[in-house]
Amino acid sequence: MIINLFSKKNKKTEILTKQNKIIINVEGQETRVAFLSGERLEDFFIERCSDAPTAGNIYKGIVRNVVPSIQAAFVDIGYEKNGFIHFSDIRDNFSLENFINGNDPKKVERTKYRNRKKAVSIADTIKKGKEIIVQVKKQAIGEKGVRLTNNVSLPGRNLVLIPNSKRRGISRKITDKNERKRLKEMLIELKIPKNFGIIVRTAGEIASIKNFSKDIKYLIKKWEAVNNAFNENKAPSLLHIEFDIALKILRDIYDESVDEIIVDSSELYSKIKKYFRHFFPEVKTKIIYYRRKSPIFDEFAVEEKLEKVFQRKVWLPCGGHIVIDETEALVSIDVNSGRNAAHNNLEDTIMTTNIEAAEEIARQLRLRNIGGIIVIDFIDMSKKENRKAVLHKLSRSLAKDKAKTKILPLSAIGLIEMTRQRKKESINQELYEKCECCAGRGMRKSLLSITIETQRKIKRILLKTREKRIKLIIHPNVIEKLKEENKHFPKNLERIFRKKIIIEPNDSMDVEKVRAEFLSSKKIELI
Repeated sequence: MIINLFSKKNKKTEILTKQNKIIINVEGQETRVAFLSGERLEDFFIERCSDAPTAGNIYKGIVRNVVPSIQAAFVDIGYEKNGFIHFSDIRDNFSLENFINGNDPKKVERTKYRNRKKAVSIADTIKKGKEIIVQVKKQAIGEKGVRLTNNVSLPGRNLVLIPNSKRRGISRKITDKNERKRLKEMLIELKIPKNFGIIVRTAGEIASIKNFSKDIKYLIKKWEAVNNAFNENKAPSLLHIEFDIALKILRDIYDESVDEIIVDSSELYSKIKKYFRHFFPEVKTKIIYYRRKSPIFDEFAVEEKLEKVFQRKVWLPCGGHIVIDETEALVSIDVNSGRNAAHNNLEDTIMTTNIEAAEEIARQLRLRNIGGIIVIDFIDMSKKENRKAVLHKLSRSLAKDKAKTKILPLSAIGLIEMTRQRKKESINQELYEKCECCAGRGMRKSLLSITIETQRKIKRILLKTREKRIKLIIHPNVIEKLKEENKHFPKNLERIFRKKIIIEPNDSMDVEKVRAEFLSSKKIELI
């Protein structure tokens, strides 16, 4: 049933007072998903229509090149740029025996990889021209192509199915010892077809054996379709498409604490209803089709929140602020006390700012989908217990993040270094491109610097040509500054170089550029 929640004023008021909402906005080229906890934006996701490979897609590819020096190969999956696969991403197993005996799967895998690395080269494992099945592990980021893996897996709601494997595992984010014991016993008893491994996802905590069986049945059916496609299609070809962003988010982050899911697309509304009927037949979460003419993100003030969130400077409740700068190599985050004057004691003021900053930084990393190396410069604290408290707060705030994170201890100069799993470009990289004027520096040269450089450019132009008449098109501000600095411009240059110079102002010109038109030959240069 489609619910029109805006027909009466009291119903609208009731909706706005709900605690947790997932708001989904579908446009022609873009889908956006926002998770609201009360009035606070906790998570944000965006996906644009593109033919580029998405993380989770499975392909039948052809090995085009093997490079033993970097233990990697390049695989053609049907796109202009070949995908990259490292030796460590080519088939690994963790046996049922190791699982029952309680061996650490990560430790076993590391040992096996070290032994295998000593024994063989990638050239002994994979050959040029070979057809292989691969899955996108990381989407293309910047100049880097997609990262591939041969360890194909299919995620469900509670489990991840790993074909051609004996691996059994439980998510490390499930930390309760009794629950881990219960899940381990359940997995041993669970009837799993031969040559299939499984890992319990975080969402599988407190799940029943019935939930697991339903997941396995669903995922094996998916794998059979992938396997059939591999046998029938020529390489390179797409075998399996990962869920679109909305269904993927519902699969990965939804739990029963969500009161409402509100979507403005009838097609997606139907898909979500169908998905819930299969996986969550007993849940009480309302799935609502939004039919008003006003944009859904405006109705729930999401657009306004996004404007504040993605600024370089983010203010904290105490009056302090954090400054976030993304570079090619890493992301730097600086914490400042700003207007915070809540305490008479300096150490208390710093502590309040740092604690609030730790929580906000964790939120910002999720919202902006920032990954890779992150360096945080908290305000210096004199007390050791305060430094520990801030580190602990950051760690706790990151615990709700679905991406893997690792925090290093406070460095000797007071910096916290951490990493966050990155599978695709950050929101900033996806939404923005480098400014044509400043080339991404975020700063322009001063007018005086531009004027001095413009004089040098003009002299180079005049030196390298034999033409007698040249028109120079320059931004009016630069011309004005040139005449201010040199009252004889351009007469002095005409006298020195014995050429006729015509200066033409054009306010559409970039202030750093000079357009030279050689009037005899009709050649044009932009310098």
